[in-house]
Amino acid sequence: LDAPGARSIAGSSGEAISRFREDVEYIANNLANYPFLLGYAIFAVIAVAIMLEINTRITLTVYLPLLVVVILGNLAMRKIQKYREASRKAAGAVTDFIGEVFGAAQAIKVANAETRVVRRFEQLNDTRRRTADGTSASAAGSRSGRRAEWSGPSGSAAARPTRTSPAPSPPPPC
Repeated sequence: LDAPGARSIAGSSGEAISRFREDVEYIANNLANYPFLLGYAIFAVIAVAIMLEINTRITLTVYLPLLVVVILGNLAMRKIQKYREASRKAAGAVTDFIGEVFGAAQAIKVANAETRVVRRFEQLNDTRRRTADGTSASAAGSRSGRRAEWSGPSGSAAARPTRTSPAPSPPPPC
């Protein structure tokens, strides 16, 4: 267990799945864009040099506001990264919960806990939705104000928000 890859990943298994799924795509997209970024940078340097030769005052009038926008964008990116991290953790919690539910399906049925499981799943999903959308807790919790009853596998009713599309069929009995 002293090898570099022998340590377990910090966090839940759902968070790890979410991290592996999203980060690979993020890195691949960034690597694919580097050649374009280099080309654009070379083009911009040459264009600014030519513009400075023609008229320094107009060039500075154009590029100083642009420089301010770039700096503000970089500052905003830090905040966006914090939101992305929170969204990834919330999605990991949902994925982890789904894995736990599938692993303990029989125990949930024996304990007659379908209602509590569905309620907890809705709470986690609402948290994930709020972190992704930036909406308030009250808006995410009651979208339409109406509640519909869903009969679980054991016949117990659980409150679920109504949807505009048809409700999914209940899961099959274990």
